[in-house]
Amino acid sequence: MTIRTATISDIDGILEIQTQLLSLHYGAHPDKVDPAKIPLYYGQLKKYLEDSQVRIFVASDADKIIGHCIAQIRQTKDHAILRDVTRLEIQDLCVDRDYQLKGIGKALFMEAFTLAKGIGITRIEVGFWEFNKNAKQFYQHLGMKLMMSKLELQID
Repeated sequence: MTIRTATISDIDGILEIQTQLLSLHYGAHPDKVDPAKIPLYYGQLKKYLEDSQVRIFVASDADKIIGHCIAQIRQTKDHAILRDVTRLEIQDLCVDRDYQLKGIGKALFMEAFTLAKGIGITRIEVGFWEFNKNAKQFYQHLGMKLMMSKLELQID
């Protein structure tokens, strides 16, 4: 397995894994997730690759993309009550279902961690959907702590 910075030629492999993730989310929330929109994500990934504030790392096994991590540098500045801070926000960290539980997710996370530390960022944040207990356990295993929760009320 190799971890490296993504290139445009990796987008199709990233999208294959995104489709797996979309299926998981659609199964839990068909009222929110639109599976027809996955082809539109190609354009977003291309923009991310061109954005200096976004890093995409991929894990590959030979020529196959088996995982990816999309991390974005974000700033809170001049907020009414919050301190100014620069943080690394993990947008997506996904591993192909056939390669899970082999340390690939941790290796991708550590690549983002190393990036953050190398540029002086002292905080990494990530969001995940409440139904995804595996994601919660994964991030807690890496030492992350719950910072906030978001609730919803469905009105019929």
